[in-house]
Amino acid sequence: QAGGPHDTLAPRILRWLKSEAQTLLDSESRELADRLGVTLGRIGVGDPVSRWGSCSASGDLRFSWRLILAPDFVRRATVAHEVAHRIHMNHGPQFHALVATLLGADPGPARRWLRTHGARLHWFGRSPCGSSSDGGLPLSSGAPGLDARSSADAGGLPTGLPSSSTKTPVSGPPK
Repeated sequence: QAGGPHDTLAPRILRWLKSEAQTLLDSESRELADRLGVTLGRIGVGDPVSRWGSCSASGDLRFSWRLILAPDFVRRATVAHEVAHRIHMNHGPQFHALVATLLGADPGPARRWLRTHGARLHWFGRSPCGSSSDGGLPLSSGAPGLDARSSADAGGLPTGLPSSSTKTPVSGPPK
């Protein structure tokens, strides 16, 4: 029974993942904002199709809850990207330099990871046949060559969730 009826397990896991994403992304965003000396408004998670994050002029940040499924370095780079928009609301050279400074590393590998693997994250939480009667959380991701139970070989998707210990386009492993 896994702590409750089997037919409600998938929706409960999905709610838990979204809650964990909200908590972690809020914490990481506020930590970087404090370091940068900027304020943030609301921080929320949603299920956008074409963005991993966004920053409004008023300082509200929005992230895809699916970042909780990505490696830590990818999530953190996305958070640094959005927080850096509190200083530079553009994608110019100063903005990219600030992202690297906030991250403490080159964000390029995270961008490459998202380009290579990001679209696959959108399969998680969706039924392979489009039905949501099972809560939309299949044992397999439904994506060709990607099984949610498989290991993170060759820099692929992780098997576990990140520990509670980060307007990026949807799109990889470090090279």
